[in-house]
Amino acid sequence: ENRGLLAKFEAQSDLSKDKAATANAFIGVLQKQLADALERATGAEAEHEKALDALAKASADLEAQRAVNSKQRRQGEDTEQVLQVLREQHDSARAALQLANHETKQLRSELEHVTDQRDELRESNKEAHLALGELRRTMEELR
Repeated sequence: ENRGLLAKFEAQSDLSKDKAATANAFIGVLQKQLADALERATGAEAEHEKALDALAKASADLEAQRAVNSKQRRQGEDTEQVLQVLREQHDSARAALQLANHETKQLRSELEHVTDQRDELRESNKEAHLALGELRRTMEELR
C-alpha cells in the first residue's frame, strides 16, 4: 500500500515539475514580450520627442513668420502662401505628436498587461514549488 502511495506521490511530483517548467517557459515568453513592448515604448517616446521638437520649431517658425508678415503687410507684400505652409507644418507636427502620445499610451497599457501576467505566473510558479516541496516531504515521510 505504501509503495502504491509512493508511486502516486512520485507521479504527482513529476506533474508538478512539468507544470513548473511550463510556467517558467511562459515567464520567459512574457519577459521577451515585455522587452519588446519596452523597446517599442522607447521608440514611441523618441518619436514623441521628435514630434515635440518639430512642434516647438514650427511654433517658433510661425512666430518669426508672423513678425515678418506684419512688416510685409505694412510694405504691401502678400505672404499668405508662406504662412499656409507653416500652418500645415504646425498641424502636421501636432498630428504626429498626438499619434505618438496615442501609441505611447497603448504601449504602456500593453506593458502593464504583460507585467500583470508575469506577476501572476511568478505567483503560480511559487505555489507550484511550495506544492512540490510539500509533496517531497510527504514522500519522505512515507518512505
